[in-house]
Amino acid sequence: MVKSLQATVSALKSFTGSGAIDTTGWDIGDHTFQVKTKPDYACGLDVSSATNALSIIKGTITIEADTTEVTELTVVQLTVTGVLGHTITVKSDPLSKNAYFPAGLDDNPRGEETLWFNATIDDDGTRTYAVEFNATGFYTIRVTDCDEVDSYDTVDISVIEREVVFDVPSTVVIGDRFHVKGTSNTRRTVTIAVNGEVVQALSQIVIDENGEFSEEIDTSACDAPAAFKVPGLVTLTACGVVGSTTVFMVRPWLTGSLSTDSVEPGDEFTISGTAAGSQQVDILIVAPKGYSGSNIETDQNKMYYTSTSVTQTEHTFYKTISVCDDLDNGRYLVMVLSPGSDGVWGKTGYPRLYNPNAIRDSDTALGEYTLDIKTQTEMLEILGDMIALSDDLIWVNYVTVGEQETLTLDPIADMVSGDTLVVTGDSSMKEGSVIWLTVKGRYFEIVPQAAYVSDNTFNATFDTTGAPPGIYTVQAMDGYGRTATIKVLIYTEGVVPTSFDTGAGSYPSIMGTHNGTITIQRRQWW
Repeated sequence: MVKSLQATVSALKSFTGSGAIDTTGWDIGDHTFQVKTKPDYACGLDVSSATNALSIIKGTITIEADTTEVTELTVVQLTVTGVLGHTITVKSDPLSKNAYFPAGLDDNPRGEETLWFNATIDDDGTRTYAVEFNATGFYTIRVTDCDEVDSYDTVDISVIEREVVFDVPSTVVIGDRFHVKGTSNTRRTVTIAVNGEVVQALSQIVIDENGEFSEEIDTSACDAPAAFKVPGLVTLTACGVVGSTTVFMVRPWLTGSLSTDSVEPGDEFTISGTAAGSQQVDILIVAPKGYSGSNIETDQNKMYYTSTSVTQTEHTFYKTISVCDDLDNGRYLVMVLSPGSDGVWGKTGYPRLYNPNAIRDSDTALGEYTLDIKTQTEMLEILGDMIALSDDLIWVNYVTVGEQETLTLDPIADMVSGDTLVVTGDSSMKEGSVIWLTVKGRYFEIVPQAAYVSDNTFNATFDTTGAPPGIYTVQAMDGYGRTATIKVLIYTEGVVPTSFDTGAGSYPSIMGTHNGTITIQRRQWW
């Protein structure tokens, strides 16, 4: 439909401002307009203006939200479209203290946070506002055109809980690294408390565009939460958000095995095992003669030392030892050590176990001991003292290199005090090697003797005069630290012994895994 309006030039100049042309009854939609002259009233001038577009809309108000489902404390952007110059009111319907308009965001009032406000539609007919909710539920935001009767619009918004869903292992070994991770609908960051403690590493963890977060924790680190350092159940809680989980912390452990219990010079063997809670293990191998005996891999005369890493997922370690082709034969003491969950050694927390280039290094746990003259047994005692009152772990075994060396004692019959005690035995030591012999009772020791190997045998005699009745331990020890023991009953002539335990005795086994002081002790038999 084409409409026309007749007006003088002076009248056209007055068509400015609101209400210059009455559009009542016009169709809603897009129109065009053009100004033309009538030649009869314009001195024969016949011209027209360019054609311009004009949109006729209803005199109503609209409101839209950038999202209709959000979590608590998330800003929602509202877009209001209305009639230029009209006054509007924006609020929740019904009015709620949990739906508020933060001051200064978008076109919100700048004075202070408010639950509702009045505003005026600007030149482009659009205003943008921000609303936030601090409680879950369903909310209706209403905009009303105050200049028209019954002109309003609404938008419904669902507010859900801010939630974190954790994805962490159920069990973690103290000293290990693991990821505190999960998903969250908070869109920003999340802070995790561990048994109520918040540390920097778990504060304000960034949530990515997929709603996921992850942060690695080294439970042995100084700044790790204290709850990760002791056994027991630990609760992880998302601060200010719904979501928690538990992790069970367990003590570290150490196991080991040798690929063989005997090996020839020039060959190799492997040491393997598990060391949960450690990132590496240290390996010490002591020669039959002790600390200053043959190094199993080199031509040095010093205890062998190395370290190897532990896999983080399976907690396994593996080390191949290449045996030197020129070394002392005999049983080599193999020790694998772990610093435990704290990652440091000994009672006072040394950063290193041992420095082979400076054995008295004051920054190492073994640096405070004199090592160079120690036997295998004494080295075990030193390590037992070092790990006492700490969380360090030790695994012990032996590997025999070359031909099996022997040291045995022959049985000794019961005898009367004052008789001569003859001790004999066999040894694979070379001709003339010294065998040290002792005879000890509970309260009395006979003067020790040195015997010499001749044709793979040795012997010595002891005077038992004055020896009180009882069971005595006869011990033989060779230059490689090997020992052999046997028991002998010495009694008073004419008195039948009735109160002695004559069972065989020996050193207790030291093979296996130990945590604490290793005490090498003989049994007492009376």
